[in-house]
Amino acid sequence: MVVCPASGLNPEVRHRIDTCDKVTHIDRVFEPSDLETLPPSNTTPDMVLVAVDDPAASTQIWKLCKEHRIPANIADV
Repeated sequence: MVVCPASGLNPEVRHRIDTCDKVTHIDRVFEPSDLETLPPSNTTPDMVLVAVDDPAASTQIWKLCKEHRIPANIADV
């Protein structure tokens, strides 16, 4: 599952979304409710990977993951 506006996808991720039927793309910015349920399965994520160029947003997502006890990898540099 990739949650990101389409305009922010890099070419490699866009290619994976377009060619792999196991990758679902949600074309919008992250919302805190994404840590509760994500389509299409409407289940809690097993893990979160954050790769955005906004340190404040990365920190906020990390804090939310910690609250929900969801392992997270934050690429903030």
